[in-house]
Amino acid sequence: MQVHWEVPLLKVNYEAEVAQQQACDKFEQMSDKAKEELMDFKTRRVAAFRKNLIDTCRVGIEACKGAGAVVQELSGCAQRGVTKVWTDDNSAS
Repeated sequence: MQVHWEVPLLKVNYEAEVAQQQACDKFEQMSDKAKEELMDFKTRRVAAFRKNLIDTCRVGIEACKGAGAVVQELSGCAQRGVTKVWTDDNSAS
């Protein structure tokens, strides 16, 4: 008596191939979604970096303008011959 195992094995093999194809399709779908999310994240991070850089530059420019005003004030004092700009209570003389 011979046992025929080929038919059940073909069915199992076919089911495994179908499951493998479904897993591959699911992986590709997830991979495409991940790529989209990474591009979105990159776009948002670049925008946030750009905004922070602009804000930092604005603060730096304002600080330079303030420092320029101090330099001009000291230059004016030097031209007037003032030797002591600050008193003990830190008010200008």
